[in-house]
Amino acid sequence: MKNHVTFLADGFNQTEPKPNFINDGNFGEDLAHWLIAEFKKFEDISADPEPLQEDWGWLVFVSTGQFTGNIGLGFYVVGTSQGDQDGWLCVWDPPKKKKPFLLFRKTKADQSNHQIEEISKKILLRFHDILSESPRISQIRWHDETDFMQGNEDNWSAKPF
Repeated sequence: MKNHVTFLADGFNQTEPKPNFINDGNFGEDLAHWLIAEFKKFEDISADPEPLQEDWGWLVFVSTGQFTGNIGLGFYVVGTSQGDQDGWLCVWDPPKKKKPFLLFRKTKADQSNHQIEEISKKILLRFHDILSESPRISQIRWHDETDFMQGNEDNWSAKPF
């Protein structure tokens, strides 16, 4: 599962620091609000009405009712065939997987973890739909976390699966 996505987007602030930013380069608030509005169009997935600001960017909490994860997003320089361009990086952070323990047996942990995987797939597909169907978004590239963290951004795909 590829949970890191980079893309270019028109019309979102990447130059003007706002008074409420923790850091001057904390761009992405308007992108976060746009994503929240887009997720509201789905009946089976919801997003918290306000994003959470971090010192590196923004979090959008996304839920299916049973499980909640978040999409972290922030300004990112995207390498394209036309050279480096100002873009965005978003990362899906799923609900934490369960480990078996005395009262939470392996079978229940496995069932819960399978549900988390299925919900993550559902949310990532909806997220991909939001990005790919918008005329504001281009150069969508999904990355595997391990490759991305090692600096290998060349091994990307057009979809998360």
